[in-house]
Amino acid sequence: MREKYEQELRVAQMRGVLSQEEAEALITEGLLQGCHPLELLVARGILSEETLDEIRAAAYGTGAPLHAGLKQGETLSFRRPPAEPPARVEEPLTPGSPTRTIQPGTPPAVPPAKPPVPADAPVTPGSPTLTVHPTPSQTTPYPQEPAFPVPGWERYQPVRFLGQGGMGRVYLAYDPVLRRNVALKFVRGDDPELQHRFISEAQAQARVEHERVCKVYEVGEVQGQPFIAMQYVEGCSLLDLIRELSLEQKVMVMQQVTEGVHAAHRAGLIHRDIKPTNILVERGEDGRWKPYVMDFGLARDWQREATVTGTVLGTPHYMAPEQARGEVSQLDRRADVYSLGATLYVMLTGKTPIPGTNALEVLTNLATQEARPLREHNKNVPVDLEAIVLKCLEREPSARYDSARALAEDLGRFLNGEPVQARAVGTWYRLRKKARKHWALVSVASVALVLVLLALGKAELTRRDSAERERLSSHFTKVAGDVEARARFIALSRLHDTRAERQELRTRLGEIERAMGESGEVAQGPGHYALGQGWLDLGDPAKAREHLEAAKAAGYEDPQANVALALAMSQLYNEQLLSLGQLASELRKARREELAVQYREPALNLLRESKNAQVNSSEYMKALLAFYEEHYDEALGQLNSLGERMPWFYEAPKLRGDILHVRALMRWSDGQQTEKEKEQVQADLEEARRSYLRAADTAQSAPEVHCGLARVEWAAVSMALYSNGEVAPHIERALQHLSRALQAAPDHAASWVLQATLYRNLAQSSHLQGQAAEKPLRQAIDSAQKALDLNPSNMEARKELGMDWLELATLHQKINQDPREPLQHALKVFKEFETTQSDYYVYHGLGLIFTKQADYAESLGADSLLHRNEAIKAFQKSVELKDNYEAGWVNLATQYYKRATLPKAPSPKEDLEQAWQALQKSRELDRQNFLVRFQAGRVQLAQAQRLRDSGEDERPALTAALDACREGLAINPRMVELHNLKGLAHKEQARAAWERGEDPLPLMDQAQQAFDQARTLAPQRNWAYNNLADLSATRAMYLSSRGQDARPSARAALQLAREAQQRAPTHYAPLIDMGHASQLLAAFALEDGADPRPYLIDALETLQQALERSPDNTETWLYLAEARAVQAQWSARQGRGADKDFEKAHKAYQQAILSTERPLDYRLAFGRFCHTWATWRKQAGLDASVPLEQGLSLVSEVLKARPDWAEALALRASLEGLRPQSQPDAAP
Repeated sequence: MREKYEQELRVAQMRGVLSQEEAEALITEGLLQGCHPLELLVARGILSEETLDEIRAAAYGTGAPLHAGLKQGETLSFRRPPAEPPARVEEPLTPGSPTRTIQPGTPPAVPPAKPPVPADAPVTPGSPTLTVHPTPSQTTPYPQEPAFPVPGWERYQPVRFLGQGGMGRVYLAYDPVLRRNVALKFVRGDDPELQHRFISEAQAQARVEHERVCKVYEVGEVQGQPFIAMQYVEGCSLLDLIRELSLEQKVMVMQQVTEGVHAAHRAGLIHRDIKPTNILVERGEDGRWKPYVMDFGLARDWQREATVTGTVLGTPHYMAPEQARGEVSQLDRRADVYSLGATLYVMLTGKTPIPGTNALEVLTNLATQEARPLREHNKNVPVDLEAIVLKCLEREPSARYDSARALAEDLGRFLNGEPVQARAVGTWYRLRKKARKHWALVSVASVALVLVLLALGKAELTRRDSAERERLSSHFTKVAGDVEARARFIALSRLHDTRAERQELRTRLGEIERAMGESGEVAQGPGHYALGQGWLDLGDPAKAREHLEAAKAAGYEDPQANVALALAMSQLYNEQLLSLGQLASELRKARREELAVQYREPALNLLRESKNAQVNSSEYMKALLAFYEEHYDEALGQLNSLGERMPWFYEAPKLRGDILHVRALMRWSDGQQTEKEKEQVQADLEEARRSYLRAADTAQSAPEVHCGLARVEWAAVSMALYSNGEVAPHIERALQHLSRALQAAPDHAASWVLQATLYRNLAQSSHLQGQAAEKPLRQAIDSAQKALDLNPSNMEARKELGMDWLELATLHQKINQDPREPLQHALKVFKEFETTQSDYYVYHGLGLIFTKQADYAESLGADSLLHRNEAIKAFQKSVELKDNYEAGWVNLATQYYKRATLPKAPSPKEDLEQAWQALQKSRELDRQNFLVRFQAGRVQLAQAQRLRDSGEDERPALTAALDACREGLAINPRMVELHNLKGLAHKEQARAAWERGEDPLPLMDQAQQAFDQARTLAPQRNWAYNNLADLSATRAMYLSSRGQDARPSARAALQLAREAQQRAPTHYAPLIDMGHASQLLAAFALEDGADPRPYLIDALETLQQALERSPDNTETWLYLAEARAVQAQWSARQGRGADKDFEKAHKAYQQAILSTERPLDYRLAFGRFCHTWATWRKQAGLDASVPLEQGLSLVSEVLKARPDWAEALALRASLEGLRPQSQPDAAP
């Protein structure tokens, strides 16, 4: 084993990670502790997991190069030179690769990919000198990579193309003589002027001997090609590094740059193009950043050149005003001082000192505008540092630092906390500038004196603030680090109640809050960052986001803070994204778009800005980025590359589960996939389960992992609903996972909310299967209430609690219990939302409550119009707030339909039209929603009835209603309401056939089949029995009209109505059907000459009870009128006939007509009664003209609407036959 250690340690020594003495000490310590020596360095944070893998790969010859995967800041140096030159690597240099200077004798290293600066980065001016190309892992290879211009050259051996700029192309090459890497630069093209500048650059740069200026090894020409051999600095430009550096690091880097520029000035050169992209930076072996000044292509010997043209060369954003004016002959080292100040300005603020969208605009602004104070862009810039930068940026060269050395010295004073020579700026500074311009108007001396005094005071305060900020930041970071370590330890422990331990950590975070309160404004940025990191580790991303955004608002800029905020946003995004399984496909898509704007896009931007931040795993961060870019396969590949290197990092398998879960949701489209696609969805879900289980096995006490497993099962519930699968097993498994989550964290509100939702789903499923549903609903209410007790401001918990009470009210209504108490609870919960908190879902919940109140009022025979109006207003508000909320449109359509069918509907035609428009909108949003089909069928059925009563052809509307039913049943064949609706449509078709003189019995048989299917699916619900009773009564009436025995059908109607009454003892509808059946049996008995009174008494008593429950019900009044007509006829047959008996029936008919929504049917029935009354009066020798004329008038109204109604035509002929022969026709 020692030999194995030594082999790996030798590689580590070659990399410069260890000295020989350190390696021996590590071997001894590792043997004593029984672990690998290099793993000790990993545990201490000295060595990364990635570097350890690379060392092992190199040690055992796995083919991984020693340099592969090195992170920025890792140093690569070899203690022994190789015997042979390196093999060529045909990969292009990545932009901004981590900087490493290769020592002589070192083989070339292929730098790892470094991400480019994000597209939205504020630092844009000044393109890099070299155009470099991403690695194949980031993008496609450079399509036409230029070949090495000197093939077969023995002096330098080409390795690969690095990049190109405006003047030359650069290649990485190996010098076999001196055994070192070099950067070879060749001129582009044959332009003599370009070649002259190329050689001038080499000569100028070679004259500067300074460690911060890139060395020129050789200048020459080969095969007619001028070339420069330079020091190979494997680094990223300062532009790429800006966001990673702290303020002090930025100043230290620029101080070194300034010293390098001063060396150029001493050599008699002016650089003239200093900018962030002409400065490369590497991290040295001591961990410090080392900059190199590059690209002396515009450098000018200001001591020798006496005559030059007025050509403007340089980068406008970093150019001194005199340089912009073309005053080349008068340029001196102070022009570079200006450029150094502009570079530092960009580094500190992310803005250029002189604005402009193009070069011409910048050059114009340089002549008229001053640089804005840095603190206007970034208030965290110390006042002294602002003064230094603005002194560099003075428009007059004489007001700037006299030399780069003077600037370097003042930067050193700032870093050492000493007074700086530059004067602080602010309002007084700007007044001084104006005073200089308008010297005759003010007294410069007095203002300057005040400025100096105030500046000294502000400088002292700023230094104190800076020191205090650093102290607090260090303290807060330590506390947050302790919280992170302890939180991870808790999560990785065996499954147990972690409340006490988490509360202890919350107490630690409370210490930070108290310290912030005591320390004032200076503590806000670092304090909020530490709190955000702590709450993130404690599993509360919402609180974490709140504090991290507060830190950002306080001016706290740090890559780690960006990473933390990105992780908080991503967790919130995941929580919302993984709850979309219950939504229809179109709504799911719309909700995803909303979540993308709210969470995903900000998280993506933050992740892109934070690629250089230190993280547990670079693969994890790359996977997260790919995940949110919706490159799921790439994300999974990144996690696969992590392998088993970090077995404690449970976040990786959890993220894998999230990715697979989301991919399954995106592939699923409400059951409308091919079999292969369905298999892919199920495979993703199964793999997600395995990934979550792996995470749960590692972090048994992390509630979010168990919650993730529950969400997978919840998604399976939604898919089962659309595919007619079993939902209960998935719900049971989900509840088991949640029980573990709540065992680990009984205060995990998200688990309580999800548990409530699952219990509600279980209740719905149980009720559909005829099982008891109240118990799971009570459990849902308890779970939601616990979540709300934990956090009364938890909106999701409040919404869930309201929906649970509403579902209980719905259940009570279905099983014919009083729903008012749970409805009041639901109404109270939803009305507790403040106006600002009431979103579309809240208004939708209120609409459902008002709907249930209206339904219950109708079940009692009370007026429901007020509740219907409230429901319509609530649903209208819901879809106004969320136009793509499909459920809101469906329910709005339902309420319009129900209001249109009320006996006293204010505008039924308009309501039906509104209902149809709402359903069309809903269908656009989700073409696979069976509820939309049901509502569309109901609207078409109501429209058919309206058309029939207005004398129009109702058959197309009935066909449309049946089509909607068939489409809905194809999606969900177990929906009871669709079967009932189908039966009602067939019954209306039968009625229409009867009216046309056709045989309606086949259509009645189809209606009966549909009602029977509804009864089979829900044997405990009353509506199928009511519908069957009404159908049997209609069949009886038709058979009676054909002279056939109708009594069996009437008796069947009575029995079915009694069964409905048993299932809904408080509802008035079964009483109406019972009264109607008894009335028909009485009428048939009368026709047969039998005594109708037994049935008649039952009919009158039952219908009277129905009237007591529903005084305005038109059907009750019609059947009561029919029963009283039978009673009057029986009295007349017994010789006791009297007008008063007929008048009782007449009043009941009039009451029915006043409030009916079916005027033609009722008028025809009233006309038949008038015929009976007129016949009796005529037989009794009494004047029959009054009932006769009224009957003819009623029939005329019916025939005016429906001229071909056979029964109406026959009744008119019969009435006219009762007229005396001399009396003229009263109606055509």
